[in-house]
Amino acid sequence: MIHYSRLSKIKIVLIIIPIILLSNINFAQFKLKSIETFTDVAFASDLKKHMKVNQADAIGGGVKIKFHLFDKFSVGVVGGYKLFTVNQDNDLSTWGWDYWDLRYSNTVRDNQISMPNLSAEINTFQKMDVIPILLNFDYEYEIIKNVHIIPSFGGGIIFYFRRLYIEETWRKYFSTIDYTFEYTYRNFPPRKSGNPLTAFVGFDIDYEFADGYKIFTGINYAYTVITRDEMGYNDFPFRYQLSVKLGLTFSY
Repeated sequence: MIHYSRLSKIKIVLIIIPIILLSNINFAQFKLKSIETFTDVAFASDLKKHMKVNQADAIGGGVKIKFHLFDKFSVGVVGGYKLFTVNQDNDLSTWGWDYWDLRYSNTVRDNQISMPNLSAEINTFQKMDVIPILLNFDYEYEIIKNVHIIPSFGGGIIFYFRRLYIEETWRKYFSTIDYTFEYTYRNFPPRKSGNPLTAFVGFDIDYEFADGYKIFTGINYAYTVITRDEMGYNDFPFRYQLSVKLGLTFSY
């Protein structure tokens, strides 16, 4: 009940803030300003040590559609995709896959005990797909001709899907012919998923190299909102991420 009340308050705040920011706006002038496409790399921090996660990096990209609000303020909708490589110690034992924990791991052990000429090598690697849907507010300030600095902030939801791959390599040695038979295959535990909330701040710097066309680079620092036992937060492997991006803007 305590967690539910906390989550409800967070949702209320996330609803009220955009309402305040969008109030008293002349929506007749609410028109398309630009479309941005970008690629980015991300580096996670404040990794969840109780999950034994020690690294999470990603590459991705996305699209931002911006609308003019008033003066030099804009609002935008951002969608994208990131593919994280997650490094987690003992990820197989901490994944919570009952089939492995209660049955298959015992089979692997017992087969090697009963057949000394049989050996198994178990390797794992982990990927995580992240799809953010964000609302972005920014302000554009021209520092010199055709060069702008654009601070921004916002928030939204990130949909994630964590995937663990178990690669098994089995070897059986036949001493009579001095030959080792080897085969490799993969197992796939059920994936973990969720849709935690996020908030971010950042800034871009752009350069208008032709009329209506800009190239830009920027940095975003994102925070995963704590919603324990809700929205898949418990299985999300980190709290913060720093993203560095490079992109192209088409102005209207």
